[in-house]
Amino acid sequence: MASQQVTLTDDQLREKTAKDLLALLENVSADGRLSDDEIHKLDSWLKAVRAENLPALTFLRGKVENVLADRVIIEDERRAIVAAILRVMPETESDKARILFDEAAEHERQERSWELRKHHEGEPATDGQKRCLRAMGRDIPANCSRAEALEILNAAMGLGQPVTNRQKMILRFWNKEAMAEKGRAAVAEWLDLWYAEDPDRLTAWTLWKEEHDDVAREDPPERVELDVGAVYLDRVKVLGPELNREMRKSPLHVRLASIALIIAALILLVYLL
Repeated sequence: MASQQVTLTDDQLREKTAKDLLALLENVSADGRLSDDEIHKLDSWLKAVRAENLPALTFLRGKVENVLADRVIIEDERRAIVAAILRVMPETESDKARILFDEAAEHERQERSWELRKHHEGEPATDGQKRCLRAMGRDIPANCSRAEALEILNAAMGLGQPVTNRQKMILRFWNKEAMAEKGRAAVAEWLDLWYAEDPDRLTAWTLWKEEHDDVAREDPPERVELDVGAVYLDRVKVLGPELNREMRKSPLHVRLASIALIIAALILLVYLL
């Protein structure tokens, strides 16, 4: 079943409430970070226009109220609100905001990595790091420091590495080739958000692969027509429940990628502990 249409349309944006909502979302997205204060500000505004009948308002209000129900905002919940904001904004504004959020997240990651390296520069690698390195089949240099071990772990998990051939294909599929310069891990994280915002996007990519089963991972990315994803997404939206149920299940490579990300997160958790 196609997902609910909550993206602000041109017709809706002729009305004051929709215009005000878009302006507010652009404002909270301006620095690429969504603070607790900004989430509460968004919540207050949404409550003030509760009487307005607009799908985007109902959708956002539900997401924000669910997050604030226990009065504690964790990072996963913050990312969920970011994904909801990106889904509500029209495509052009959403793409701009997504770049801002991606750049801010990458900047914070680099800052944390630098601070960790600086703090642990002279300290020996922890037992947890060594266990992780051995489990991943990596050599441990003599007198390996915590900073060196962290760099090896980052490299092993693909952080800072160039995008894969398959990722290049997917970026061409969605006309997002410019994102390739952000690296493998950043593209993987973006894809998680991209599919979470609209699960039909994953179905569209799966449909394309089923119709082009002669395209291998090592083939030139140019075998994927640029921006053809929009065409396949339209087909998915029209076909809806007529699509084979099996096609809507995550394909094997997606499940394996998810498992790999979980393993990577556990490795980092062991290191930080």
